[in-house]
Amino acid sequence: MKFKIKTTKILSTALAVTMGISLIPWLQTGNTVRAAGGFSKNQDNTDFGVSQIAHPNAPDHRATYWSGSYVYFGSYEGEGLRFRVLDPDTDIFGTRTMFLDCDMVLFRGIAPFNEESKNDFYKKKQEIEDELGDINSKSYYAYMEMADRYRDDYTWENSDLKKFLNSDSYLYNNDYFTDIEQSVIAESVIAEHDLDGRKESESAKEHNNTLADRYGKYVALTGEKIFVLDVEDIENEYYGYFDTESYNDSCLSRAKLDFDKEWRTITGIYGGYWLRNSYTKSAFVPTDIQLNGDILSWNDVFYSTENCGVAPALNIDLSTVLFSTQINKPVVNEGEEVPPEDPEYKLTFKDPDLQISYPSELTYAQNEKITQITVPYSISGKNAGNASQVSILITDKDYANSDAEIIYYDKLNTGTDFTTEGTGTFNLPEDLDIADWGTKYHVYIFPEDVNGIHESDYAGVVVETAEVPTEVEEDPIEEEEIIEEKNFESFVERLYDVALGRASEADGKAFWVDHVKNGDLTGADCAREFLNSAEFIDRNLTDEEFLSVLYEVFFDRDANDDPTGFNYWLNVLQTESRYAVVNGFINSTEWCNVCASYGVRSGATTAKATVPSKNSVEFVKRLYTVCLGRDADEDGLNYWSLGLTNQELTGTQAVREFVYSREFQDSNYGNEEYITKLYMTFMDREPDDEGLSYWNNLLENGTTRNDVFDSFAKSDEFADICNSYAIHR
Repeated sequence: MKFKIKTTKILSTALAVTMGISLIPWLQTGNTVRAAGGFSKNQDNTDFGVSQIAHPNAPDHRATYWSGSYVYFGSYEGEGLRFRVLDPDTDIFGTRTMFLDCDMVLFRGIAPFNEESKNDFYKKKQEIEDELGDINSKSYYAYMEMADRYRDDYTWENSDLKKFLNSDSYLYNNDYFTDIEQSVIAESVIAEHDLDGRKESESAKEHNNTLADRYGKYVALTGEKIFVLDVEDIENEYYGYFDTESYNDSCLSRAKLDFDKEWRTITGIYGGYWLRNSYTKSAFVPTDIQLNGDILSWNDVFYSTENCGVAPALNIDLSTVLFSTQINKPVVNEGEEVPPEDPEYKLTFKDPDLQISYPSELTYAQNEKITQITVPYSISGKNAGNASQVSILITDKDYANSDAEIIYYDKLNTGTDFTTEGTGTFNLPEDLDIADWGTKYHVYIFPEDVNGIHESDYAGVVVETAEVPTEVEEDPIEEEEIIEEKNFESFVERLYDVALGRASEADGKAFWVDHVKNGDLTGADCAREFLNSAEFIDRNLTDEEFLSVLYEVFFDRDANDDPTGFNYWLNVLQTESRYAVVNGFINSTEWCNVCASYGVRSGATTAKATVPSKNSVEFVKRLYTVCLGRDADEDGLNYWSLGLTNQELTGTQAVREFVYSREFQDSNYGNEEYITKLYMTFMDREPDDEGLSYWNNLLENGTTRNDVFDSFAKSDEFADICNSYAIHR
């Protein structure tokens, strides 16, 4: 079986790439190219379960913010919701779970602890004032005595807040959690107990102002899926919070840890979030108290409650988690990559309603460098329509073993149009021998629903392909059929050299080459990213220096050789932004020709190349050979190649012109000969007996040749061929 190889990522390292300061387009920076452009899920950032997620960092005394790992789970107002990982693996809530605390205050002012606390707020305030006089710190204890009358109404167990969080309004609302996310949240059970580990001051004890006096006991959970924290939780150093010495510090401790953290910020004079302790009127934490050591006044406690929000907490059942994937990039410190202080993760949950099978044997073909595996697959189950890819997983041991390590993880290359039934390929890592398949390493396939960088992913049932693939011996991969990446590498290296004034680093170069080769990025996309990167901006070039760089990047020549044009653009810069000038250079014939010389799509919107790309020339030569059985004539080769280079033609349109040409039609091919031509043109191989019989029967029973042509043109194999030549299908 002959085929061209569209090289897949064997050791993708997108998450390890830094490209100086911020050239890799991460979603969290201002230099994004596409949503998927700067992030790929691979074996370098993905691990089984939550084994790579650590406990929070122990807080320093009077630290200004909480520090630890974050997990994105659910959403709020259309954005992924970030949670603090208080404990990545705990069993105190009844089963093995990950304990999460939302890093954002939600529903401010519209989710009261008890409806009465909202509707009767001012009425109760007036009652207290009438009974006690002016509200101030001296009358504080008298209020607490009065508050005892309302204790039962304001317990977590009887609260409207508990009902709201665990109802269709929040938990079972798809605006906040997907169906699978709802199912993986564990029911949390923990008994009431004395507040643990308190170090009350002597003054607090003397005045009956200890945490136990203020808040009673730790408030039990009896099966809630969503809840809010207890005061003990926000005083727990193990969770990354302060273990303070007095009530006043306690009430402020979490606010202190949130200082300068915009996710916790509530705009306005007053604001806070609920705890689930008794004496609910004071069982909340203000988020905007000034951190100057001042005691929280009674007025602050009382008035803030009307602007209280909710910082939900929950537990995720660890048995439902297949992978955790780190999504934020390493930090550059004196030229060295170091892990981020506060790593962020997305989770991949198991979906039993998503299954896969491989209906026929796996095969492989190889040469000295590459072993390419062909995998037939069929996806089924209730959620089959949600699958976005078939994933390949290779481990050193059975993946069910707790110490199994991921050797390789990537998606199966199925072409541009993914379907739930088809065939795909991947390249076996070079250091793995095909003979060791199923013994020294294990290979698995599974369907996967991969979503945005801040959204959960869902993996179907994992199936091991235990049988060693069968070698396709009659048509091994030929070396000359592999599309070399040298031209793409030269294009990217040139951008590093001219735009940044330095050589590329290996990982950064590999990232850009991969996306240019696969057609994810045009030459214009790359040039914009380099010229808009923090590293380029930090060069602080003058307008003259900036234009000189543009001449080299886009025209491949010295600005000094064009004084008239240089002065023109210099005048343009007086009234237009640098970004607008870059767009002017992109839409030039010279830039189109530069890109064509490297076989890269220019991305220009108005100008056209005057010379065809090498890839387009090779594609057209192939059409002359396969369709017409002869070498290309010079005029025809230039015409068709230039049309493909400038995207005036797609690959399908070019093939159609050849197949429907007078020269092809005059050959008077019979049905089987016609089908064979289509196989060679669209799939780069001879037809198999079953396929030849199938298409021949269709033609003999009234299906038109045009319909058969269209079916071949939509094949994954032809998509791969077009991608390998860097042309649009």
